[in-house]
Amino acid sequence: MPVPTHHLLRHTPLIDLLRGRLTGRLDWRGRIAAADLPPALAECVTSVVRRTRLWRTEKFAVAAELLAHFQDGLDAGESAEQLITDFGDIRTAAKLIRRAKCRQRSLVWQVWRWAARVLCVLAVIYGYFLAQFLIRQPHLSVDYIAKLNAPTLATPDADRAWPLYRRAIVALGLADHRKDKTLDPWLAGFRNERKIIDATPADPEWPTLTAWLDAHADGLALLRTAAAKPLFGFILGPAGSQTDPELDIQSRRTDVPLVEVLLPDLNHSRHFANLLAADARYAASAGDNTRVVADFQAILGIADQQAGRPFAVTALVRVGIYALAIDQIEQLLVEAPAALTDAQLVGLAHRIAIVGGDAAGSLCDTAGERLAFHDLAQRMYSDDGHGDGRLTLRGIGAIPGAGVLGFSVDDARLDDKTLQAAVTSAASVLGSRRDVVAEYDRLLDLVDKAFSRPLRDWPSGESPMLAYDRRFQVIKHSPLLAARYLPLMIMLPAMERLGWSAERLLGRRDGVIVGIGLELYRRHHGKYPTLLSELTPMLLPAVPADRIDGKPVRYRLIAGRPVIYSVGVDGDDDGGRPPRDQKGQPQSWLAAQWPSGAGNQIQRLAGMTESPASTPADGDWILFDGTSQSAR
Repeated sequence: MPVPTHHLLRHTPLIDLLRGRLTGRLDWRGRIAAADLPPALAECVTSVVRRTRLWRTEKFAVAAELLAHFQDGLDAGESAEQLITDFGDIRTAAKLIRRAKCRQRSLVWQVWRWAARVLCVLAVIYGYFLAQFLIRQPHLSVDYIAKLNAPTLATPDADRAWPLYRRAIVALGLADHRKDKTLDPWLAGFRNERKIIDATPADPEWPTLTAWLDAHADGLALLRTAAAKPLFGFILGPAGSQTDPELDIQSRRTDVPLVEVLLPDLNHSRHFANLLAADARYAASAGDNTRVVADFQAILGIADQQAGRPFAVTALVRVGIYALAIDQIEQLLVEAPAALTDAQLVGLAHRIAIVGGDAAGSLCDTAGERLAFHDLAQRMYSDDGHGDGRLTLRGIGAIPGAGVLGFSVDDARLDDKTLQAAVTSAASVLGSRRDVVAEYDRLLDLVDKAFSRPLRDWPSGESPMLAYDRRFQVIKHSPLLAARYLPLMIMLPAMERLGWSAERLLGRRDGVIVGIGLELYRRHHGKYPTLLSELTPMLLPAVPADRIDGKPVRYRLIAGRPVIYSVGVDGDDDGGRPPRDQKGQPQSWLAAQWPSGAGNQIQRLAGMTESPASTPADGDWILFDGTSQSAR
């Protein structure tokens, strides 16, 4: 009986069709039926071939082999039953035949087979992590905002400065600072225009400033009283001092991570300091030395009060306010040296001598950064009860800046489905909570260690700050590590800048203390000393050490006026000559740019680039300039 064409087409391999042949050689069932074996043997062959689960060409070959095997047995006089018994278990035979045929397949197929198995295993692992990612939820076990607020809440209201500062804000007309920027000190010098707040008696804006200060004398008095309090007293969090409609500061959210807590009082603190500095200049011009000292003491008091809030941004503001006070004292010594009495100068020297201690660590506290990161971790990761956990879907929304990715914290979903799948995939390989927190703490431990001693005490190749930067660069430039420590990369504070700022402040502090000693010496002897050692021990307990090389700070008279200076980061004594910028203007601070912190050098040491280290500025770091303010 002829085989139908459609049957031949169905069982002809594609390669045969391309050759123009209808072979039908994939019809292994037809081959068994055509063999004319006893039904029991035919059924056995069919069952074995079917169970092998091989390709159809392989099944045809297996069927042919089994038919030949059983036909030989029949020809030898054995019964069908005996042949089936001798053949053994059908399942076992099918498994062995399949294994043998698979081994004969091509290398390409073998590679694909193992790759498929690996992909299946990865899919199972991914599915597990995906399920954990979707199911697990963060658990807020610690209220870090309440932890930071505890000392403030335990302090009597009479010892808190914020209530008085709040009254001063209203009295000074600074409640809505966005509408009135007339006295905004942070726009000073913007577009080369001097702002009223920075005016001196020689400026045309001086009458406007003094009129404003006279009109707001009561508000300034409140600032001085508040600055004398032991505690700033600003209560953190949406339920605290930041929610104050009268001051135009409020928050719509009730549950925010510590890292997103508003600190509007920092801007106010800087405003207060600048207003008091302006009032000190006004008092000096009027010969009111008592008010001058009171204003300086108040500026320093505002800076002291920031110590209770251990954040990097707070430390920067604190350093900036201290620097403002020291700059104003120097300016007074240069422009109006007779404005203060000997006792008042000695009192100011003693007051600024306690600013900062001997190392940046007294001004730079990482405790707040740690608390903020630990708070972020508990909002991002699940909690296994032992300090560990995995990243959660809702936790991604707690990452600062997650809104840029289209993520909504409130409904815990991503708008873009493709992005959601990508973030979900990345979440399965991110570091665990314990791993990420431990790495963050290790880095900040290096910062604390670096700030525990003056920078000059750390050899350039051993500085913990260098190790911190080196590790940060390694993580940053490694895609795997950057993904693993994603929260860490977002949250690491710019500690290097803070350390530099603190070191510069300590150097300037030492210079102004020596400047006060020189002014007292001049009053007593009618001239400046030849050597700084002549100031000890009557006016100075010891000559301060240079922040750069550890030797006594340098001193010389230029046009009969004293200049106190450090050798600067280039390490050589240039006789008090400051470096110059690209425009040729003297810029003393360039000599206090520690090259060990330069970004290209860090990358070079970390093996990231072949760029050479930054060249130290050629010149000296002026700590006290009795000749002018131009080189500041």
